[in-house]
Amino acid sequence: MSDVVLSYGDALLRKAEIELLSGNGWLNDQIIGFAFEYIQNVACKDLSEQVVLIGPEVTQFVKLVSKDEISSILGSMNLQDKDLIIFALNSMQDAERAGGSHWSLLVYSKWKNKWLHFDSCKGYNHVEANSLAAKVSTCLNSQSTKVPPLVNVDCLQQKNGYDCGCFLIQHAQHIVQLYSQNRTFEEIPK
Repeated sequence: MSDVVLSYGDALLRKAEIELLSGNGWLNDQIIGFAFEYIQNVACKDLSEQVVLIGPEVTQFVKLVSKDEISSILGSMNLQDKDLIIFALNSMQDAERAGGSHWSLLVYSKWKNKWLHFDSCKGYNHVEANSLAAKVSTCLNSQSTKVPPLVNVDCLQQKNGYDCGCFLIQHAQHIVQLYSQNRTFEEIPK
């Protein structure tokens, strides 16, 4: 196993993750989780009551369990009290395998009562975004069975087959920055 290079909050980066950053490869769960941890603790340090970023590992777990198990996983996060809930979403649908081939960002906006999907390869993760939104919506409002609408947001698009993780992190940073400045956002800067 690789040596730990950096530990921050609940995230660890090992030498193998740092090596991923030097080439044209995909960002893995650990790098995206580290970025989310950093954004949550630095950019959102005064917004912890309003904004939560949910990293790849928890997002994937939620995607793959039954709806009945969602509240036991996410219940302690008090999602119903958050203005913004930000998920790192990948394309893997197989519970028996690790991996995936694409990252996108799924955001729940309480004040808009909408799910916003930021996909740098427009439409690639649409099925996964719809599925996750439907599952998580059960934790947001126990009084309603209606899933808030999902909007595919016009956002920056990647021009290669490997930068989706970078775009996910950039989109998350922009959303948090815009929210922290004026508590709203209409679209992500392009």
